[in-house]
Amino acid sequence: MTPSPSPPPRFRQLTLSAPTWPTLLRRIRARLRQAGFHLFTTINHSAVAPPDAQMPRTVNLYFGMPAQGTPVMMRFPELATLLPLCVSVQQMNITATPNTTHRSATRR
Repeated sequence: MTPSPSPPPRFRQLTLSAPTWPTLLRRIRARLRQAGFHLFTTINHSAVAPPDAQMPRTVNLYFGMPAQGTPVMMRFPELATLLPLCVSVQQMNITATPNTTHRSATRR
């Protein structure tokens, strides 16, 4: 079995679950706001992908804290390429299959 490639070092992968895709996005946005972040924009990559691409739902959320980020970018303009922060959310469908190897014991 070949291990899957690791994401680049500056990225971290998390696995989250929710009953629906909109619920997941709503929860992530709410958590960002609760942490004091401003959500600048959302880019829905899968909405504009060609139909034959079969791209899973993929959304980027761009967020930051303007009160803290603006002074930093004014002092270090090169950091503007790193701000605002971004989280990429991709839907992964995992299908559970029934365990057919388990058999119930019966008494005779």
